[in-house]
Amino acid sequence: MTRSTEVWSLLPLLVLLTSSPVAAASSVAELTPDVDAAVHGSLPEEREQRLLGRLGEVSVAVAERYDEWVRSGSPDVRKSTNVLARSLLVQLERLHD
Repeated sequence: MTRSTEVWSLLPLLVLLTSSPVAAASSVAELTPDVDAAVHGSLPEEREQRLLGRLGEVSVAVAERYDEWVRSGSPDVRKSTNVLARSLLVQLERLHD
């Protein structure tokens, strides 16, 4: 197993463990160039580690929005949660394949 394969196999765990807040709307779009490079195997290790952390931050933002939606019942919060979750899922699926 290569270093890159080992790092990406830890992605689900790292996403769950990372807990800093993030401005989620723009952050997922900002991840695209690094995800592209990772998919093609050309992302340097330092940027790879940073990408994993940022993916974790977005997953925490999804969880926080979900919690807010459950507590408020707001359709706007529900919509915002779904949009963010879908955009994160797209990036994670690209990395998984």
